[in-house]
Amino acid sequence: MKRKRGWSLLLYGLCMILMTTAVYVPGQWTKKAYAYADPSSMTDQDFFGVWDAGSGTWTTTGKLNYVAYSGLAAVQNDVKAGNYAQAKADLLTYYKARTGHNGIAIGPANALAGDLAADNILTAYEDTPITTFTVTTGTYQTVSVDVASAVSSVLTDGNKTLALFLLARDKENSYAVFNSKEAATNKPMLELTIDGVAQPPIAPIRDTYTRAGSPYGGTNFGSDTSFYVQDGGAPYDETSMRPYLAFDLSAYKGTLNSATLKLYGKKGTGTGTKEIVVYKTAQTGWSETGLTWNNQVSSTFSWNGVAGGPDWNQPSTGAHNEYSWLVARNQFLGPVIRQYIVTGNEQYAGNTIRLMLDFIADKQASYPRSLDVSFRAYVWPRIYAYLLGSTSFDANANVAILKHLWQTADWLAYDPSGFSGYNWAVSETKGLYSVSVYFPEFSDATGWKSLAKTRMDDLMATLISLDGGYSEGSTNYTYVTMQGLQDFTALAQNNGDTLSATFMNGLLKLSRFIMDATLPNGYNPVYGDGPYFDLRGGLLTSGNALNDPALQYFGSGGTSGSVPSYTSSYYPDNKSVTMRSGWTADDKFMYFTNRGGPHG
Repeated sequence: MKRKRGWSLLLYGLCMILMTTAVYVPGQWTKKAYAYADPSSMTDQDFFGVWDAGSGTWTTTGKLNYVAYSGLAAVQNDVKAGNYAQAKADLLTYYKARTGHNGIAIGPANALAGDLAADNILTAYEDTPITTFTVTTGTYQTVSVDVASAVSSVLTDGNKTLALFLLARDKENSYAVFNSKEAATNKPMLELTIDGVAQPPIAPIRDTYTRAGSPYGGTNFGSDTSFYVQDGGAPYDETSMRPYLAFDLSAYKGTLNSATLKLYGKKGTGTGTKEIVVYKTAQTGWSETGLTWNNQVSSTFSWNGVAGGPDWNQPSTGAHNEYSWLVARNQFLGPVIRQYIVTGNEQYAGNTIRLMLDFIADKQASYPRSLDVSFRAYVWPRIYAYLLGSTSFDANANVAILKHLWQTADWLAYDPSGFSGYNWAVSETKGLYSVSVYFPEFSDATGWKSLAKTRMDDLMATLISLDGGYSEGSTNYTYVTMQGLQDFTALAQNNGDTLSATFMNGLLKLSRFIMDATLPNGYNPVYGDGPYFDLRGGLLTSGNALNDPALQYFGSGGTSGSVPSYTSSYYPDNKSVTMRSGWTADDKFMYFTNRGGPHG
């Protein structure tokens, strides 16, 4: 992390280093104790307030509504006595005992993603960790790696290219080396069993590796007979090397029984073993003869074992051009806290807290853009709900996170940069609403909530036309907006709030518009900017929230709800027409549109 706030931040950094690296094991943060410093820019006096006993008045008004919430009486008494340490302790006690404000559930478990993020290996977008394997010897041997989950996802996708890359789990002075497809023998192979029949081994259509730093960053290694795996630096240096492999799976259909990647290699230097992570990447179009570190588009970088943790900045080379923006959304925290929920292992809670405090120490609440801020405003309260059950979560960590969330909501509410338009505005408004309903104890929460609900009702009129069409020229961003409205609905339900008829009608119209434009197989027609993916889960969510039988039927693939009463739709304001022969996956379908707009 950057040392930019004087002695308080230096003290925080030293505390975190002592806590997390007193005993270092590659790939594992070993803690001596759970005790955190508050690295935030807001003082305790600004957050809790300052009471003048002589005049019996608040000379500094804090951020908490002591009058409306009698449960904060102990906190208020502590503050009036000038005992801010006890105020922090009593505030944590209050939140641990509080009821009636439920966080939205964290998604399904991805144990490996949680383990990697806990180790400061941060993935932002397009990369999915599949599995790990270990090279145990300095003698060449065949390594078999189960990649069935990656292959299965490709077989059901429109793009039938399986693209993988390998990343060293730890930053070590050792490498692993494997034969490439240019080797005379023992080339990489993918072995599939489909419908119970073993398929002939599949060779890569492309493979290469990239290497960072001077003079390697611009060098292509596609013709080499070997590829190498190593990682170093923060987040990389000239020792960092990543192999890439691509396989064409367009000829394969049926039920996948198994998928095994076969590599022939060894550990090149050092003693012990070397653990390697296999990632599936959505970047499938790279050139074997053109790919270099400098032009790769990676969404994964590692600070594993780096005492200062992530710096949250854009890597200078080799990164997806939005990497720092996407990582700043902190969505990678979901798999980490999910591991805590599943296992009860305090290491995961501790690492979640550590990463959140690291971000607070390094970046302002407004970093880097309003869209990314809005994601954190939605993610952090969900994480917070689970941290309250952790013995690792202490009073300093609690108040640091609350301060940051107050600053986040205040910025989204009142800074002109905090509210923009289109799907960004929906996300910004959702983020503001999230903080307001989950932390009503903030004095400004009532105003934030009212503002968020007013903004959202206004967006129903400006973004959704009278016929239900959407203003952005992209089926993907239309769906993204629907998801934002669904999240807004869930936040209201989980925190005892009600939404206007204007809002609920807007969600219904938008969901029906998306359903009408969806392909018979349930996938996005990919009009405008966006990928090919299944929309039915989101449509079912709307159907259940709105109790709409047509959305339930299409979203569930016909297992619930009832068949829509029409097969054609006309959206005159949106300039769109659809026709279909029915509502099953095999029906015929036509989609005609003359609409434009952003992302179109």
